[in-house]
Amino acid sequence: MWRTAIATDSYRTASEDRADVVVGPGGAFAVVADGVGGRDGGAAAADVVLRAVRELAEQNQAKWDRVRWMADLDRRMAESGAVGETTAVVTWLSALGPLGVAVGDSVAWWIRDDDWGSLTDAAVRKPWVGTGGAVPVPFGKPLQDVGTLLLATDGMVKYTSAERIVEVVRTTPFDDLPRALIELVRPRSGRLPDDVAVIVARWESER
Repeated sequence: MWRTAIATDSYRTASEDRADVVVGPGGAFAVVADGVGGRDGGAAAADVVLRAVRELAEQNQAKWDRVRWMADLDRRMAESGAVGETTAVVTWLSALGPLGVAVGDSVAWWIRDDDWGSLTDAAVRKPWVGTGGAVPVPFGKPLQDVGTLLLATDGMVKYTSAERIVEVVRTTPFDDLPRALIELVRPRSGRLPDDVAVIVARWESER
């Protein structure tokens, strides 16, 4: 089964980044969302994505159309006019490997002892979820090729190098990973440069 760990942090009182792992009859889902700052409703938009994932986890995933699901959510959010905009990476943690969909510059990476790569390189940065014009991009990878799965908002990947992130993932005890990764981007002042949300997931058959 998938083992997961989560951490979020912020440079301000109320973060606009969200992270959650939801387990339901439909399986386990990991989601990160970065509410777009500088305008109203970013945090609310990220919350809507999390609620939609919780509803998704209650459903049968045999027929989950990732792209349509995200496009429908984007349209409904835009039509409601009640929230702002957000990035989103939603991943079904299936027994065959992670299957997901992404909008924006939040990321999903796979990291093994001998290699690593991004599952979301093809993601379209804009328009964001909530605009009605988002372009969801699906991704997936066979379980045996994943190693550790990392989902993170851009506050993680913009302020440190990929090499440092990969090294921390390879050398840090699993449960300590999310906090150790966030510390990579914390300057000496202690004040983070951006909100950060991190999820790590690893398949452990013995669990």
